[in-house]
Amino acid sequence: MSDRGRGGNRGGGKPRGGGRGGGNAGAGGQQTERKPREAILDLGRFVDKEIRVKFQGGREVVGVLKGYDQLQNLVLDEVREEPTGMSTDV
Repeated sequence: MSDRGRGGNRGGGKPRGGGRGGGNAGAGGQQTERKPREAILDLGRFVDKEIRVKFQGGREVVGVLKGYDQLQNLVLDEVREEPTGMSTDV
């Protein structure tokens, strides 16, 4: 009964991992090399070209793409809002 302290080997089975993620970190010592993730959308192709952006609320704008970041924030120039045909009258 001297092994009833905190942590340790509960239940008499294998020791628990304890770390974050890692799953098989100690098993075999081999790590598989991960391929770098590809961007879902290559916005670089559209820089200095006119694009149409549709927002969640249904609004649409057209403008020239001047820049972007990895979070898909866009910088547009010469922007104009396009009518969507949705009525806002109640």
